[in-house]
Amino acid sequence: MHPIAAFRKGFDRHAIDVVAAKAGLTRKEIATLLGVSERHLYNSSAKPLNALQSEHLARLGELFDRGLVLFDGNKGALSTWLRTPKMALAVPETGYSINLPADYKQPALSELFAPANKKQTELAINQNMAHTEQLAATQETDYPTPLSILDTTTGIGLVSAILGRIEAGTYS
Repeated sequence: MHPIAAFRKGFDRHAIDVVAAKAGLTRKEIATLLGVSERHLYNSSAKPLNALQSEHLARLGELFDRGLVLFDGNKGALSTWLRTPKMALAVPETGYSINLPADYKQPALSELFAPANKKQTELAINQNMAHTEQLAATQETDYPTPLSILDTTTGIGLVSAILGRIEAGTYS
């Protein structure tokens, strides 16, 4: 069956448990990611998932499979990673913003590399270093966790991008 047809038909409740088990998620966590209450999700008389929930569950399953490959099949490691705050998720898409000084101005690349403006270049570099230090000083627990944003397709994309960077050997 083609994916779209399968999503439209709807996944049964067993598929939810299969995907949740891949990442060690509780019933409450997987229900939250699918946007429904745990009681509704596991009601024995409930119908199959709707198309959007089925597709979302499929994307979560793909992401968890990728994570399991990355963590050598270790569900515990994947589960811990999903629950650990990540600086890489401190982006506007997650609603994260850092309080920069009112006088901070992001320099244009032309300002950084203009040979005639050595003083401006030094000032811009110093401002960027201060910004980097401020980011580093932010409490790690203030950052979003991968699990906290997997309720949206944008969140799945952001987490997938981090997994891709880790696969490529880039620290994330």
